[in-house]
Amino acid sequence: MRSLLILLLLFTPLAHADEGFRTSPFDAKAAANAYARAAGLSPIGMTGSLELRIWTRDYMLGSVAGIVVSHGTQQSFGSSSSYSQGKITIRAARLSKPKPVSNLVELKELVAELEPYDKASISCGVMDGGSVLIDAAVQGHAITFEVDNPASCKDKASQIVVKLCSVLAAQARPANH
Repeated sequence: MRSLLILLLLFTPLAHADEGFRTSPFDAKAAANAYARAAGLSPIGMTGSLELRIWTRDYMLGSVAGIVVSHGTQQSFGSSSSYSQGKITIRAARLSKPKPVSNLVELKELVAELEPYDKASISCGVMDGGSVLIDAAVQGHAITFEVDNPASCKDKASQIVVKLCSVLAAQARPANH
């Protein structure tokens, strides 16, 4: 019996790696929670500090990328997804090792600017491409919304999302010495 328990504990991480998390593409909060579960995270909770998760999905290729900012650190996520019968399935994967975030004040300000778009679905009519799902809690407010192809759109929410992604990408790049 003890051997069986040890075997189950050894193979549990392997089982998680093949696991997929299904969601509707039309419910941003449910989708955000599915992405979180695929990354081994709990749904985002209300907090006084910044909690930010950005999930991107390429419509044609199904590739998924994520950036998670929590407790002053940033982690990345990479996986794949599939779409069938009106549901997206996100394949489970591990987050990268946490790295310190040096620009928390700027990130908090950008996320706070997104508060009016909570529960929105924003698109400027560009076909294909991909989606960016924002799931955040900042200063006691929750924000969850999706924007399609923000780099191709001129609306204010899309432009804030582009800037936010740019700031996070710059943070992830190694410093030149």
